[in-house]
Amino acid sequence: MSGVANSIIENVYFLGENVLDSTPPSLLTEPAAVFWNNNLFGTKVDNIQFRNCRFESNSISIKCLQTEVFDTSVKFDNCKFFYGDYGIYISGVETQGNQWLIYDCEFEEIARQAFRATNGRGTLIERSKFKNVGNNTSTADNPEDVMVYFGEKDGNVLVDCTSNRQQQAGITTVNTTAAYTEVYNAASVSFVDKNYAAIAKSDSFRPIAVFSALNKFTVIKYCLRLGAHTRYGSLTMTVGDDLAGIDNISDVTITDSYQYSPKYITSEGGTLMTSFEFNATLKGNAGDSGMETIVLAYKNPLASGATGSISFDVAYGV
Repeated sequence: MSGVANSIIENVYFLGENVLDSTPPSLLTEPAAVFWNNNLFGTKVDNIQFRNCRFESNSISIKCLQTEVFDTSVKFDNCKFFYGDYGIYISGVETQGNQWLIYDCEFEEIARQAFRATNGRGTLIERSKFKNVGNNTSTADNPEDVMVYFGEKDGNVLVDCTSNRQQQAGITTVNTTAAYTEVYNAASVSFVDKNYAAIAKSDSFRPIAVFSALNKFTVIKYCLRLGAHTRYGSLTMTVGDDLAGIDNISDVTITDSYQYSPKYITSEGGTLMTSFEFNATLKGNAGDSGMETIVLAYKNPLASGATGSISFDVAYGV
């Protein structure tokens, strides 16, 4: 597209011939199903809407190259991106306005990123589904890359989305599992998935899940069920700025605010719920020198605990 504005593209099927392999394409030179170059404000591609479109077997489905600082508006509504290397790619300049709205879209079997922007502020991705994204040719239990990448964090958010990565790759019983974040460098991210795991009895801290230490804060809203009793709470983990070395092993803090019923520590439920506790540590599980993983663990004492289960959703940001 060139110089196109105030237009709607609706019910179009963009079918390519791409075959996934282990070598990612060159983003600047790789062809895309839809491409535009924004280098002049007066002829910029702007106020474009893609409605009910399907992009399948494209190495890159949407590509925008921008060389000057100005705002553009692009909206994707109920579109499907299936089987490709990249869904949406923006190469731009610092502080440009990517006023891009991505609503109710589905990204499935995307080897690298569903959305990638080198620069830009103001993108909103809402109520969208990510399934087997960022895994190259593997499955969600073996992630290799982030699903969404923002070059700048300001104004870039992902709200009420769903992904199968945390359940398949982030639930663990060992402390050597590496964490891969779904969204990199976002101001705010929230997923509605109710991840779940079994709870055993243990006098020492037992790993239950891993989260990315690249996120400065992670909020986990959980429902813990032990025996016939329930505890509902919110865990907040915050990470320090320097994750370069092993000396930062304790550079993570955790707070836990919860409620249970009845609110008497002397009751069976009170003893059960107040004896259960969480712990978080930083680990360098990816094999390099950095500390990229937060290992969340729990202690459920043999004498006062009971087996059960936990379900939780996750939000985070930088």
